[in-house]
Amino acid sequence: MVDLDPFFQYAYLYGAGALAWNLNRPDEAVELLKKGIDYMENYRSDITKDVHESFWQLNLYMSAIVYRKMDDFKKMTYMLEVAVKQPDCPNIIKAILANIYQKEGSRHFR
Repeated sequence: MVDLDPFFQYAYLYGAGALAWNLNRPDEAVELLKKGIDYMENYRSDITKDVHESFWQLNLYMSAIVYRKMDDFKKMTYMLEVAVKQPDCPNIIKAILANIYQKEGSRHFR
């Protein structure tokens, strides 16, 4: 999908979430996000520090996955909490965070 439209941010976000948490394939999720980040860096000159911009959202997901691989669940959860506050966050990420909360006994978003 992203080969057809490299700026289709939702495909990166949804795909990375599904790969990293649902399918337990975090390395493939990282590769997908790297592809998007590289494309954004090379072909967009308007990258800002706005967390709502595609480039930064891809990096946010990358951070969450890296923290997961390092077994740093506190930092991973924090990154996911930031991600779910973004207006275009895929529902799969919200469900992943809800499942994490359920497993740790939390009842609400922090």
